[in-house]
Amino acid sequence: MSVTPQGGTGTCKTGSCPANVNAVCPSELRKKGSDGSVVACLSACVKFNQPQYCCTRPQNTKETCPPTKYSQIFHQACPNAYSYAYDDNKGAHAATMSFKNNCPYTVWPGTLTSDQKPQLSTTGFELASQASFSLDTPVPWNGRFWGRTGCSTDASGKFVCATADCASGQVTCNGAGAIPPATLAEFNIPAGGGQDFYDVSLVDGFNLPMSVTPQGGTGDCKTATCPANVNAVCPSELQKIGSDGSVVACLSACVKFNQPQYCCTPPQNTPETCPPTNYSQIFSQACPNAYSYAYDDNKGTFTCNGGPNYAITFCP
Repeated sequence: MSVTPQGGTGTCKTGSCPANVNAVCPSELRKKGSDGSVVACLSACVKFNQPQYCCTRPQNTKETCPPTKYSQIFHQACPNAYSYAYDDNKGAHAATMSFKNNCPYTVWPGTLTSDQKPQLSTTGFELASQASFSLDTPVPWNGRFWGRTGCSTDASGKFVCATADCASGQVTCNGAGAIPPATLAEFNIPAGGGQDFYDVSLVDGFNLPMSVTPQGGTGDCKTATCPANVNAVCPSELQKIGSDGSVVACLSACVKFNQPQYCCTPPQNTPETCPPTNYSQIFSQACPNAYSYAYDDNKGTFTCNGGPNYAITFCP
């Protein structure tokens, strides 16, 4: 079923559940027909009538009634439909982020919501080579995504990554950001279909190629991208070496040296007093459509209006 506005102004997206949810319905929620086939899928609220599923007292707030494994099945099948009572951010005025891993290796994306706001429905997940995953952000939303590489669980059961680790010890980052060096996709999405700002940033260094492409929207809406392997041109003094001796990431000069001329901190905290350096220019030449240092706004920032969705690609 779908609902599509005809005319009007603003975001005006289609509300839709185009998938056959019966095909992924857990056995305990299935309604079967006379021929034994699954003809419908109950919600967990209807089936179990429990506060955690129905968002009734004492779990009748957004904070006390988060998504459940059942609502997430509905949501993954139909990201543009309400999946449970407090699905306001997803069922209405949400931005869908579609992740695709084109790298020949597994990537573990991390997510971080800024400004002390609630984190997204997941803060980290595994994305195998050629796999895809969709995640919705509320609108407005301000935050970032990145890809961790070389991850594994150590002998003590702690999840660790060779690059861009968030040090949570788990696949989910739980409100922790990436430890540099890390390629970042950054977003500032306002309410009401206004002007989105987005970029791919190497200000915290580089660990893998990444791009952000608006889906829909009006205005500039260009792809922000760093498609090159910056590790291949990384100066020796900025290289992060992996356990096998290869270059797994490239530090930014700010992270490495922590000097005002590289970090654009006082007394060099203006565009005039903090020009590009030989290090930021290496990043800029490799990836001209990505932020290379703090005052790279004219080249690195992209805008799109009208409430687009976004495709985030690793190794574009």
